Formats: sequence, structure tokens, C-alpha cells
Amino acid sequence: MYKSVDVRRFNPKGKDAFVTIVRTKPSNILDEVDKILNDSTLTETIIGSDGKPIQIEVIYIERRFEFAEHLSKWFGQGNSLSGLTGDTNLWDWLSAAWMRTLVESSGQSLEKVLGKQQDRWVLANTLLY
Repeated sequence: MYKSVDVRRFNPKGKDAFVTIVRTKPSNILDEVDKILNDSTLTETIIGSDGKPIQIEVIYIERRFEFAEHLSKWFGQGNSLSGLTGDTNLWDWLSAAWMRTLVESSGQSLEKVLGKQQDRWVLANTLLY
């Protein structure tokens, strides 16, 4: 499974919406997350130095190291997102953007992939949610 998407980040209202979805884990969690991913009232598009939205490839990756290698194309030194590595709203949006791909491609139950703790999906500046 592969898709190219415009990179966005949650605004405070969007982060709250994402945290609420992850905490409550509704049975349609993937649909709920999909609804907020591109909502302009909850997110903003990340624009590159060329004035165009930055695009990222959302693909299924099984291992963390391979995932880090994939993300380094955008976050590595001098790359388009390298100045945003500390932006928790961006990382939460990336978590949301990958959620459906990771869940559906895993071959495991939704509960198993999502885990019992929301800290698998939500990043905070200093504390885990």
C-alpha cells in the first residue's frame, strides 16, 4: 500500500481531536482519524521553500529502523522537514497519517496494533498522554 500526501500538522484544536480519538478508541477509529487528517480547521499544510506543499510517501514499513530510513528523506539534515523535527503537532499528524496503513497492512487485530496505551500514537513535549 502506497500513497503520496501533502504533509500537514495539527493545530491545537486538531491535536485535541486526535488525542480524544486515540484515548476513546471508537470502533470506527480509522475513519475518525481519516476525517481529521486534511480538515483545514484542524490542520495546516506544510509549505516548502519552493512555495508548494511538501509531499511524503505513506507506505507500510514493518521495522522501526526502516521507518527511520524512510523518514530521513524528509527530516535528514538539509531536507524539507529538517527544521521541524521538534514539532509535536507534525509528529502527531504523521502518526495519524500512518495509522490506517499500519493497521490494515499488519494482518493483526485493530486492538493489537493500536495497543492498550495511547502513547504509541500521541507525542507530547515532555509527557506521554
